[in-house]
Amino acid sequence: MKQLTLKKIADAVNGQLKTKFNSIKIDGVATDSRRDDLSGSLFTCLTGERFDGHDFVRDAIAKGAACILSEKRLDTLHPVILVPSAREALKNLAAYYRSLFDIHVVAVTGSVGKTTTKDMIAQVLSAKYKTLKTEGNFNNDIGLPLCMFRLDDSYQAAVFELGMNRPGEIRSLSKIVRPTVSVITNIGVAHIENFSTKEGILRAKTEIFEFLAEDGHIILNGDDELLKTIRTDKRQIHYFGRHHNNYYSAFNIRNNGLIGVVCTFRYGGNEFKANIPLPGGHIVDNALAAVAAGDILGLGAEGIKNGLESVRPLKMRMDVLNAPGGVTLINDVYNASPNSVMAGLDVLSGVGSRKVCILGDMLELGEASLKYHNDIGAYAAQKRIDSIVCVGALSRETYNGAKKHAAKTTECAYYADSDALLPNLDKLTEEGDTVLVKASRAMRFERVVDAMMRRGGNDG
Repeated sequence: MKQLTLKKIADAVNGQLKTKFNSIKIDGVATDSRRDDLSGSLFTCLTGERFDGHDFVRDAIAKGAACILSEKRLDTLHPVILVPSAREALKNLAAYYRSLFDIHVVAVTGSVGKTTTKDMIAQVLSAKYKTLKTEGNFNNDIGLPLCMFRLDDSYQAAVFELGMNRPGEIRSLSKIVRPTVSVITNIGVAHIENFSTKEGILRAKTEIFEFLAEDGHIILNGDDELLKTIRTDKRQIHYFGRHHNNYYSAFNIRNNGLIGVVCTFRYGGNEFKANIPLPGGHIVDNALAAVAAGDILGLGAEGIKNGLESVRPLKMRMDVLNAPGGVTLINDVYNASPNSVMAGLDVLSGVGSRKVCILGDMLELGEASLKYHNDIGAYAAQKRIDSIVCVGALSRETYNGAKKHAAKTTECAYYADSDALLPNLDKLTEEGDTVLVKASRAMRFERVVDAMMRRGGNDG
């Protein structure tokens, strides 16, 4: 992070600071006092339902924090910037910090695939630019600012993922990022309980354009029925998709199972074949968005190809693991929506071994939640999955859908929760099986994966 004076910070967040501290500088921002070293940092006292950062001020000072960003007047001689809301101040400071850099900034959102798309774009851009990208789940109003503060003058590009649960969140994050390129991967039903309709999700996702640079670019999935309806007079829209009518398109797609996907990309006068080392035909859509971003930002076909072929799977996202007992495990427990579960089942259905899926609840799907779960059960049965294991209150309906459509040889099982599942894992799988584990993040299905990665791991 670039050094900032406390005076600059106080001005940026409209905070109160004693003038004698104006010239003190910080070179980092922290929200967690458990970090070993806070030397020279601004410790931000965030508050929530179960925590209050003000309770850890002494710890932060003891670990070297140069200043405290606080909502409360503190009894300390240490530098303090007083603000009405530390959370809003963190966002305002990140927005100011972003204004210090004249670089390419790509913002990515969408209902499904935004993390993979973000990583692919960052990998492609890295062929020409030193590129920063959001890590892990740093895609909200706390994580994204903290990622922004990692920028320094050595970077030439940045790729940020923008997540949302409610209307207005993308607008707030876009105001921080102020992208030069905005990408929307698709419009699905993830978090639909907070938006009522897919059109409501579309409106919320398009908030990403509100702070796009005047000469910025928009990249949209041209195969998405809702995204095709977007119109703008000010900025150029670039469409990607498998249909040949899209400027950035793909053809000769060959799915190589868990090894990855091979296809040919075409745009303008360029055409090249790439081996993408991630499983699932849906990966082609993510790759097309990366092709578009790379082309728009000045990369040649060779650089784009090299970037796509060097992408690696993320932890807990279609991550293929070799588990004890000769089991191949597809760890995809980071999150789940109907579209992403179906994509995972598509991958599983293509393997040559016995196929097992362990599916947990998909959350935030609103009034149609039970229907979505039933549909997923039916889809798993239609994909000829050999063993369909359903876990969770909502997944009782997944089980019902599977049982209704399953072949006589298909095994279907239901468990109320993962605690009930874990002692039975050993008897649900056989040597040589391929197992997909998939659920919404709140289900904590990493416990299932951890148990499967331990030989005889049925102790929970």
